[in-house]
Amino acid sequence: MSDKKGIDLLIVIGTSAQVFPAAGYIASARAKGARVAVVNTERPDQEASRLEDGDWFFQGDAAVIVPRMLESVTGSVQAERL
Repeated sequence: MSDKKGIDLLIVIGTSAQVFPAAGYIASARAKGARVAVVNTERPDQEASRLEDGDWFFQGDAAVIVPRMLESVTGSVQAERL
């Protein structure tokens, strides 16, 4: 993340954020002012997930939660069955 601009929000979807390089993205985004929203089927312990006060945690299926989170931006998204 070499961009000098700030970051408003980092959405972490379906990961424990334990494996690098992805695990470092949360700290890098926070250094630029980001708040963090985590979407996962299981709530990780706060230390391991790097959750802090003011973060959001959404527990459940990302295929259901993420479209609902973004609905005000993208409009209604309908899943297509293959």
